[in-house]
Amino acid sequence: MRTRDTSSSIEQKQKYPPHATPEARGYADSIDTANAESHSQKTQLEVCTVGDAIETFLGEQTEYAPSTTRQYVSVLRFFNRWTSQQGLDYTSELTPLHVIQFRNWRQHRAPVKVPSLKKITINSQMAKIRRFLRWCETINVVTPGLPETVDFIRIVDDEDVRHEVLDPEKAQTIQRHLNKWQYATRDHITWILKLEFGARTGDIRSIDLEDLELEGNQPHLRLRHRPDHGTRLKNGKQSERTIALSPEACRVLVDYIESNRADVVDEYGRRPLLTTANGRISKSTIRSYSYKWTRPCKIGLGCPHGKDDDKCPAAGSKGAHKCPSSQSSHCARTGYLTYELNSGVDPVHLSGRCDVSEEVLSKHYDMRSEQEQMFVRQRAFETARLSYQSFGGVENDR
Repeated sequence: MRTRDTSSSIEQKQKYPPHATPEARGYADSIDTANAESHSQKTQLEVCTVGDAIETFLGEQTEYAPSTTRQYVSVLRFFNRWTSQQGLDYTSELTPLHVIQFRNWRQHRAPVKVPSLKKITINSQMAKIRRFLRWCETINVVTPGLPETVDFIRIVDDEDVRHEVLDPEKAQTIQRHLNKWQYATRDHITWILKLEFGARTGDIRSIDLEDLELEGNQPHLRLRHRPDHGTRLKNGKQSERTIALSPEACRVLVDYIESNRADVVDEYGRRPLLTTANGRISKSTIRSYSYKWTRPCKIGLGCPHGKDDDKCPAAGSKGAHKCPSSQSSHCARTGYLTYELNSGVDPVHLSGRCDVSEEVLSKHYDMRSEQEQMFVRQRAFETARLSYQSFGGVENDR
């Protein structure tokens, strides 16, 4: 990369008042020239196009999961497109104003599927832009300090928390329907795992037959991070854990394996739990089961939107996500975690079972009202009182 001097803006001639004397002009010129030379010495940057910087950056980010890499590719593609439109060919030309202008353009003018990006979404994307600019700073192709000028939109209260949750009644209705009409199918097994421990899509897809222990006094499954053999867990090795299974879940799993599982191996020679004729089930198929079976009309609850099946665009499996009442996999996970918290399960244990920090659990998954939290605390104290006296040694009226 060649060295590029970014001091041209400072070298522009000073505009003087008409009445300025030649001596004054000469003095100002000498100061301006000195400033320009000083700035030039401090800001000698390597010459690098925005496109080359992006390509090199992405090539070095080998520690990220594929899904995270795709997110970087997406936002940096938008960044490359915007800088090209603005005539910004080189990274050394970027200023804090450009960063702000890109953020506004990306949020309000560039969205593809929505009128405007949510605050949490644009902040997440700008965090990736800052990560890219910090990398650029380490190889001396952007002005020092530029990454720290990346500004984020202020989010008040709980604007960054998703409140949509699968409620227990609907979850039970789905389970009863699948038990009766889809027993021991792939759809049923997927929902068994979602409702058994709030499983993520990646958790479900990663399970092999060898990961299951369905007999004995302590039936369980093991979740393992195997990035070199086709499956990843969200937090890598930290996501590995052993999950206890209920007798009911084990019974359905055994019946599925014996009767309905396609006896195939994947391209790595592994034996997946959930299979298709071509091998391991895809994440998109697992996600589709969430939308498919959260539609009220498909689980015997009728249509709350007054639609007829033959005229509804969401009636078919491919259009299930279009139903206003259908819900994503994340809603089932949120519902499971909220239900267990309401049942009085210690957040420490829930954190370990579901691979979620207590901080994230509290902020993003705990959808209990203050009164519900009070009842849980009250039950915990009443249970504790069975084995020891209250702090004051007397019973309190509650």
